[in-house]
Amino acid sequence: MSAQSHESVPEGLEEGQPEALLASAAAERAHAEELATVLEGIAANGLPSLDECVPAADAHEGMWARVLSGHNAGRVA
Repeated sequence: MSAQSHESVPEGLEEGQPEALLASAAAERAHAEELATVLEGIAANGLPSLDECVPAADAHEGMWARVLSGHNAGRVA
């Protein structure tokens, strides 16, 4: 690692961490935007009918399938 690249890394962070933090922030921002869209839809239209809903067990299984496949690998818990 050159002295120049070391200087570009903010104090207290190691090389690669700023980029990882920015990627995590972008993913969190996207999730927040998705949630805001859902909440705005509920506020404008009310709750969806049961036919439009996903059972909690199915949503849970889908989430774990994405986690195990590495789809959410960049997301910080």
